Amino acid sequence: MICRYEYKNGILFQTVPDVITVNNLHSLSKEMNIIDNEYSIMPNRLVNLQAMKSFQGDFNTLLDFVNQRKMILPNQVKMAILVANDFQFGFAQMIQTLQDDPKITIEIFLKELKAVEWLNTEDTRLTSY
Repeated sequence: MICRYEYKNGILFQTVPDVITVNNLHSLSKEMNIIDNEYSIMPNRLVNLQAMKSFQGDFNTLLDFVNQRKMILPNQVKMAILVANDFQFGFAQMIQTLQDDPKITIEIFLKELKAVEWLNTEDTRLTSY
């Protein structure tokens, strides 16, 4: 598997590796579809980008990935993206911008505790990073 996954306390935690290439991004899309099919109700998720150091692709590569991931969701889903630096923040913002599914709310966080707090609330509005 490209990423590490752990489901705990109603949240799917996904840890992204240090380097994302075009090839492993395509594999990641398939991998995530398999993981998603395990749930009849999609859990909120925390995507941890803090180990990511390199994206060996371009805007169109990322757009293709987001489009491959489009699916009909049975419920509203919140996605917290955890970052540690400006590079990761910019990458997360691209995902946030490209993901146009009205059932997915994406927010970016610097601290895991804040991300988990937000994921565990009913409110989709962000209160702080």
